[in-house]
Amino acid sequence: MKLSTFVRTMLISALVANLGAVSQASGPRVLTNKTAFVGGEPVIVSGYGFLPFELVTLQIEDQGAPVGAPWNVIADGHGRIESAWPLGAGARTGIDLVVTALAGSTRTQAATTFHRTASLVTGKNTVAGSNFEPRENVALRLTPGDESWFVTADDEGEFTSSFQGDGATDLDASGEWSGLSARTLLVAGGFAIDGNIPDASAIQFGDPYGSASELGPVNATTTL
Repeated sequence: MKLSTFVRTMLISALVANLGAVSQASGPRVLTNKTAFVGGEPVIVSGYGFLPFELVTLQIEDQGAPVGAPWNVIADGHGRIESAWPLGAGARTGIDLVVTALAGSTRTQAATTFHRTASLVTGKNTVAGSNFEPRENVALRLTPGDESWFVTADDEGEFTSSFQGDGATDLDASGEWSGLSARTLLVAGGFAIDGNIPDASAIQFGDPYGSASELGPVNATTTL
Protein backbone atom coordinates (compact mmCIF):
# COMPACT_ATOMS: atom_id res chain seq x y z
CA MET A 1 0.00 0.00 0.00
CA LYS A 2 1.42 3.38 -1.01
CA LEU A 3 1.25 6.27 1.43
CA SER A 4 0.24 9.69 0.24
CA THR A 5 2.66 12.59 0.40
CA PHE A 6 0.64 14.12 3.23
CA VAL A 7 0.77 10.95 5.33
CA ARG A 8 4.51 10.53 4.78
CA THR A 9 5.07 14.15 5.82
CA MET A 10 3.03 13.65 8.99
CA LEU A 11 4.94 10.49 9.88
CA ILE A 12 8.31 12.20 9.40
CA SER A 13 7.16 15.17 11.48
CA ALA A 14 6.02 12.87 14.26
CA LEU A 15 9.35 11.00 14.18
CA VAL A 16 11.35 14.21 14.43
CA ALA A 17 9.12 15.43 17.25
CA ASN A 18 9.65 12.19 19.16
CA LEU A 19 13.40 12.42 18.66
CA GLY A 20 13.29 15.98 19.93
CA ALA A 21 11.29 14.94 22.97
CA VAL A 22 13.83 12.23 23.78
CA SER A 23 16.74 14.65 23.31
CA GLN A 24 15.18 17.29 25.54
CA ALA A 25 14.21 14.72 28.16
CA SER A 26 17.80 13.57 28.58
CA GLY A 27 19.31 16.96 27.67
CA PRO A 28 22.26 17.59 25.37
CA ARG A 29 25.77 16.83 26.55
CA VAL A 30 29.11 18.29 25.51
CA LEU A 31 32.60 17.03 26.39
CA THR A 32 36.26 17.24 25.40
CA ASN A 33 38.62 14.41 24.47
CA LYS A 34 40.84 15.19 27.49
CA THR A 35 40.57 17.26 30.63
CA ALA A 36 43.98 18.98 30.38
CA PHE A 37 45.80 20.46 27.37
CA VAL A 38 49.09 22.24 26.75
CA GLY A 39 49.37 25.20 24.41
CA GLY A 40 49.32 24.18 20.75
CA GLU A 41 47.14 21.12 21.24
CA PRO A 42 43.75 20.86 19.49
CA VAL A 43 40.79 20.54 21.83
CA ILE A 44 38.35 18.02 20.33
CA VAL A 45 34.81 19.04 21.33
CA SER A 46 32.03 16.48 20.92
CA GLY A 47 28.43 16.24 22.03
CA TYR A 48 25.19 14.31 21.75
CA GLY A 49 21.52 14.63 22.58
CA PHE A 50 20.82 17.41 20.05
CA LEU A 51 18.12 17.28 17.38
CA PRO A 52 19.09 15.60 14.12
CA PHE A 53 20.75 18.12 11.78
CA GLU A 54 20.37 20.90 14.35
CA LEU A 55 22.65 23.95 14.20
CA VAL A 56 24.78 24.13 17.36
CA THR A 57 26.86 27.15 18.39
CA LEU A 58 30.08 26.52 20.34
CA GLN A 59 31.88 29.10 22.48
CA ILE A 60 35.00 28.95 24.68
CA GLU A 61 35.03 31.15 27.79
CA ASP A 62 37.54 32.09 30.46
CA GLN A 63 35.79 33.15 33.69
CA GLY A 64 32.74 34.21 31.67
CA ALA A 65 34.72 36.18 29.06
CA PRO A 66 34.71 34.82 25.48
CA VAL A 67 37.98 33.39 24.19
CA GLY A 68 37.93 33.83 20.43
CA ALA A 69 34.81 33.94 18.27
CA PRO A 70 31.94 31.43 18.51
CA TRP A 71 31.55 28.92 15.70
CA ASN A 72 28.77 26.69 14.38
CA VAL A 73 28.53 22.97 13.75
CA ILE A 74 25.64 20.89 12.45
CA ALA A 75 24.55 17.76 14.30
CA ASP A 76 24.40 14.53 12.34
CA GLY A 77 21.32 12.36 11.91
CA HIS A 78 21.76 11.00 15.44
CA GLY A 79 22.10 14.42 17.09
CA ARG A 80 25.86 14.16 17.58
CA ILE A 81 28.47 16.86 17.01
CA GLU A 82 32.27 17.00 16.80
CA SER A 83 34.64 19.89 16.17
CA ALA A 84 38.22 20.97 16.96
CA TRP A 85 39.34 24.17 18.67
CA PRO A 86 43.05 25.12 18.63
CA LEU A 87 44.48 26.07 22.01
CA GLY A 88 47.16 28.46 20.73
CA ALA A 89 50.62 27.94 22.20
CA GLY A 90 51.00 31.69 22.63
CA ALA A 91 47.42 32.44 23.68
CA ARG A 92 47.25 33.97 27.15
CA THR A 93 44.10 32.13 28.08
CA GLY A 94 43.29 31.07 31.61
CA ILE A 95 43.91 27.71 33.20
CA ASP A 96 40.22 26.81 33.60
CA LEU A 97 38.24 27.08 30.37
CA VAL A 98 34.59 26.30 29.62
CA VAL A 99 33.11 25.21 26.31
CA THR A 100 29.37 25.87 25.90
CA ALA A 101 27.15 24.35 23.22
CA LEU A 102 23.89 26.19 22.40
CA ALA A 103 21.23 24.31 20.42
CA GLY A 104 19.80 26.48 17.65
CA SER A 105 16.27 24.98 17.61
CA THR A 106 15.54 24.07 21.22
CA ARG A 107 17.78 26.82 22.70
CA THR A 108 19.01 24.35 25.30
CA GLN A 109 22.68 24.44 26.20
CA ALA A 110 25.35 22.26 27.72
CA ALA A 111 28.81 23.06 29.05
CA THR A 112 31.94 21.35 30.29
CA THR A 113 35.24 22.52 31.78
CA PHE A 114 38.75 21.71 30.59
CA HIS A 115 42.12 22.96 31.75
CA ARG A 116 45.25 24.48 30.32
CA THR A 117 48.35 22.92 31.81
CA ALA A 118 52.13 22.77 31.48
CA SER A 119 54.46 19.78 31.12
CA LEU A 120 57.49 18.33 32.91
CA VAL A 121 60.10 15.82 31.80
CA THR A 122 62.64 14.44 34.26
CA GLY A 123 66.03 12.85 33.73
CA LYS A 124 68.63 11.75 36.25
CA ASN A 125 68.51 14.63 38.76
CA THR A 126 67.30 17.10 36.11
CA VAL A 127 63.88 18.42 35.14
CA ALA A 128 62.76 20.27 32.01
CA GLY A 129 59.52 22.26 31.91
CA SER A 130 57.60 23.74 28.99
CA ASN A 131 54.33 25.51 28.12
CA PHE A 132 54.62 27.98 30.97
CA GLU A 133 54.32 31.72 30.34
CA PRO A 134 57.46 33.48 29.03
CA ARG A 135 59.78 34.88 31.71
CA GLU A 136 57.63 33.85 34.65
CA ASN A 137 59.00 32.37 37.86
CA VAL A 138 58.12 28.72 38.35
CA ALA A 139 58.03 27.15 41.81
CA LEU A 140 59.34 23.58 41.94
CA ARG A 141 58.65 21.30 44.88
CA LEU A 142 59.64 17.75 45.77
CA THR A 143 57.31 15.56 47.83
CA PRO A 144 57.55 14.16 50.37
CA GLY A 145 59.88 16.58 52.08
CA ASP A 146 58.44 19.83 50.72
CA GLU A 147 61.81 20.96 49.40
CA SER A 148 61.09 23.85 47.00
CA TRP A 149 62.98 26.30 44.80
CA PHE A 150 62.33 28.77 41.96
CA VAL A 151 63.46 28.90 38.35
CA THR A 152 62.65 31.44 35.62
CA ALA A 153 61.22 30.33 32.29
CA ASP A 154 62.81 31.65 29.11
CA ASP A 155 61.11 33.57 26.29
CA GLU A 156 59.50 30.32 25.11
CA GLY A 157 58.12 29.41 28.52
CA GLU A 158 60.70 26.65 29.03
CA PHE A 159 63.30 25.92 31.72
CA THR A 160 65.71 23.28 32.96
CA SER A 161 66.87 22.69 36.52
CA SER A 162 68.82 20.17 38.55
CA PHE A 163 67.60 18.65 41.81
CA GLN A 164 68.47 16.08 44.46
CA GLY A 165 65.42 13.91 44.88
CA ASP A 166 66.61 11.21 47.26
CA GLY A 167 63.45 9.70 48.74
CA ALA A 168 61.11 11.98 46.77
CA THR A 169 58.30 10.43 44.72
CA ASP A 170 56.72 13.48 43.02
CA LEU A 171 57.90 16.77 41.54
CA ASP A 172 55.41 19.63 41.18
CA ALA A 173 55.78 22.86 39.20
CA SER A 174 53.54 25.93 39.41
CA GLY A 175 53.76 29.21 37.49
CA GLU A 176 53.97 32.14 39.87
CA TRP A 177 51.46 34.41 38.09
CA SER A 178 49.86 32.25 35.38
CA GLY A 179 48.83 29.48 37.77
CA LEU A 180 49.83 26.85 35.19
CA SER A 181 50.95 23.65 36.88
CA ALA A 182 52.36 20.23 36.14
CA ARG A 183 53.36 17.13 38.09
CA THR A 184 55.63 14.21 37.30
CA LEU A 185 56.30 10.94 39.11
CA LEU A 186 59.91 10.23 40.04
CA VAL A 187 61.23 6.69 39.76
CA ALA A 188 62.28 5.54 43.22
CA GLY A 189 65.30 3.29 43.66
CA GLY A 190 66.58 1.36 40.64
CA PHE A 191 70.11 0.58 39.51
CA ALA A 192 72.71 2.54 37.56
CA ILE A 193 74.30 0.14 35.05
CA ASP A 194 77.45 1.36 33.34
CA GLY A 195 77.77 -1.66 31.05
CA ASN A 196 80.89 -3.06 32.77
CA ILE A 197 80.10 -6.11 34.92
CA PRO A 198 83.29 -7.95 36.06
CA ASP A 199 82.99 -11.74 36.15
CA ALA A 200 85.53 -12.05 38.96
CA SER A 201 83.21 -10.45 41.52
CA ALA A 202 80.12 -12.35 40.43
CA ILE A 203 78.65 -14.86 42.86
CA GLN A 204 78.93 -18.43 41.62
CA PHE A 205 76.11 -20.89 42.39
CA GLY A 206 76.66 -24.62 42.39
CA ASP A 207 74.36 -27.02 40.51
CA PRO A 208 74.26 -30.30 42.46
CA TYR A 209 71.77 -31.89 40.01
CA GLY A 210 73.60 -31.04 36.80
CA SER A 211 70.50 -29.40 35.36
CA ALA A 212 72.07 -26.13 34.21
CA SER A 213 72.88 -25.92 30.51
CA GLU A 214 73.04 -23.47 27.63
CA LEU A 215 69.77 -22.55 25.96
CA GLY A 216 69.17 -24.90 23.05
CA PRO A 217 66.66 -27.20 21.34
CA VAL A 218 64.20 -29.00 23.58
CA ASN A 219 63.95 -32.82 23.28
CA ALA A 220 66.55 -32.90 20.52
CA THR A 221 64.32 -31.01 18.15
CA THR A 222 65.15 -27.93 16.10
CA THR A 223 62.27 -25.97 17.70
CA LEU A 224 62.83 -23.94 20.84
